[in-house]
Amino acid sequence: MMPQLRPRLVSSVRGGLRAISSVPISRRAIDKLARELALAVSESSATQAGPPGDADGTPSATARARWHTTSSAPPLLAAGEPALPQLNRLCALEDWQLPAFRQAVRRLLPYFVENFPDFPERREHRKHWEFAHTALGLAQLGAIHDNATVLAVGAGHEEISYDLSTRARWVFVTDIYGSGRFSGIEGDARMLLDLDHFARCAYNRNRLVVQYMTGVDLRFESDTFDAAYSLSSIEHFGGLEAAIGALKEMHRVVKPGGIVAITTECVVNGAPQYSVPGLELFSSQNLCHLVTAVPGLIPVEDLDLSLSEATRASRLLPLRRTRAEAALAHEVYPHILLEHEGRVYTSVAIFWRKAGA
Repeated sequence: MMPQLRPRLVSSVRGGLRAISSVPISRRAIDKLARELALAVSESSATQAGPPGDADGTPSATARARWHTTSSAPPLLAAGEPALPQLNRLCALEDWQLPAFRQAVRRLLPYFVENFPDFPERREHRKHWEFAHTALGLAQLGAIHDNATVLAVGAGHEEISYDLSTRARWVFVTDIYGSGRFSGIEGDARMLLDLDHFARCAYNRNRLVVQYMTGVDLRFESDTFDAAYSLSSIEHFGGLEAAIGALKEMHRVVKPGGIVAITTECVVNGAPQYSVPGLELFSSQNLCHLVTAVPGLIPVEDLDLSLSEATRASRLLPLRRTRAEAALAHEVYPHILLEHEGRVYTSVAIFWRKAGA
């Protein structure tokens, strides 16, 4: 890969390695390095021609020819297949042994399967868990079907949104594309004009609608969607009150009986909540408050914030290290438990049903 990268990327890598080798390194420096590398990689990939036979040789045409389909995907949960044992809970390393979970994560991330045929074996990542757990949970709760209308909030270009377009009638994908701290990565403005560019799994481009929209001001009529979800976004909206505001908006636009689902970060070692501009690592107390903060939004079950045995015994990864390694396209697994400023945290999922059905 390295000989094919543009000079800017090579320069960024060298500069990043020099920065990482000096201590102490600030979080801001790591963030800047990650943004620069992501931008350089995206610019490099955007100039590479597609394989022979593509409509116009562009990455978008390549992705469209490979992944676009008008066929409906098979159900994530087959008839009689065991349901997930718990929906409202922390990420658990044991989930990678569940057949339904393994099938879902392989469906959502086929490019991993191509490079690693036994995927997700030995490549357990909490973000992959968020995708698969949410997709399975929405299916298990009956929110995904041929006539369903689904809203994704703060969604960037996540694979789950693409995949759901092969299972639902409409999928509306929203984010503040081109602005904010993720504008050069997940919030790339090109998503507004060229959703094909970011496709990496099967999708129906005729059923995907991409819009610029903040999560705390959803410009939709009330009682519109069968389901609304937001994955690892509400912690970036501006604190606990902003997260509650986003939940109120999702509650408003979902139909009575519809499902609202989120994943976010939960501190699991009893340390206080971490709060800086643009990031919240929620304490268990504030998460429990979040669960009941919106009248008429009823959790589908109690929230279980206990760590599983395998998760507790897994490797603890410092956040700064994972950012640096991700910027250099290198991940350490299992990527489940992280540590930052004395807070040990992982992903948590919460599902609600809107009252009034």
